[in-house]
Amino acid sequence: MKYLNTIKLFEKFKRGYTLVELIITIVIASIIITSVAMGYRQIVEAIVRSGEFSKAINLSEREFSIINSLPYNDSTLANGYDNTTTNYANSGYDLRRRVNYVKGNDSMPQSLKRIIVDVYKPSNPNPILEVATYRANNVTYGP
Repeated sequence: MKYLNTIKLFEKFKRGYTLVELIITIVIASIIITSVAMGYRQIVEAIVRSGEFSKAINLSEREFSIINSLPYNDSTLANGYDNTTTNYANSGYDLRRRVNYVKGNDSMPQSLKRIIVDVYKPSNPNPILEVATYRANNVTYGP
C-alpha cells in the first residue's frame, strides 16, 4: 500500500512545469543576469579609466622632467606660453603646457612662474589630468 501511494505521489509531480512557472523563472534569471552584467560593465569602465589616468600621470611626469631641465628664461617657459602637442611622445594623448607669472615679471630680479600641464584624450575636450609646478628665479629662502 505504501508503494502505491509513492507511485501516485510521483505521478502527480511528473506532469512538468506550467507556462507561468517558466515565464517567472525566465524573468527572475534575466533580472539577475542584467544586474551582474551592469556590475561587470562598471568594473571594466573603472579599469579603463584607471589605465588612462596612469598613462596621463606618466606623460605629465615626463613633461615635468623636461621642464626641470630647461633654464628659467627658456622661450617655452615664457609668460603667456600656451602650447598643445598632439600625440605627445607617440602616446595617443595630447599635452598642453601653460605658463604664467605668479609673482614678479621679466624685468624683476626675483620671480615665480606657474607651469600647468594638462593631458587630454584627442576625442575629449576635458583633461584627464591637470597638474602644476612652480619655478622660481633668484629666490632666497630663510633669513
